Amino acid sequence: MARVLATIQHNTAGNGTSKYTAPELLDANTKYGEEVDTYSSSLILYEMVSGKIAFENMNAIQLMTAIYLHKKRPDFDSTFSKKLQKKVELGWSHDAKERCKLDDILQVLLEMKNLFMF
Repeated sequence: MARVLATIQHNTAGNGTSKYTAPELLDANTKYGEEVDTYSSSLILYEMVSGKIAFENMNAIQLMTAIYLHKKRPDFDSTFSKKLQKKVELGWSHDAKERCKLDDILQVLLEMKNLFMF
C-alpha cells in the first residue's frame, strides 16, 4: 500500500489532483492516452452537475483505497439525468478500454442543452 501511495504522489505531481487521476496512471509501465482525460473530465462533470464534491473529506490513503482498490465512484441522486449518468459512469470506468470518448459525453450535453432552449 505504501508503494501505491508513493506512486500516486509521484505520478500526480505534474498530472493534477489524485482524485481525478485515472487508475492506469498508477502503473509506470502502462501507456496511456486520451482516456485519462475522459476519466478526470467525467469526475469534474459529475461535480459540476450534481453540485457535490467527489470524495470530500478523504485523505490520500482513504482516497487511494476507495478509488483504486475498491473502484468506488460517487453516487448519483435522482435529479441527475439518467442518460448523462450512463456516459459519466462509462467515462470514469476503472478499465480505460471501457471508457467512452469525451465526444460521447459532449453529445449528451448538447442534446440536453437543446431540450432546454426555447
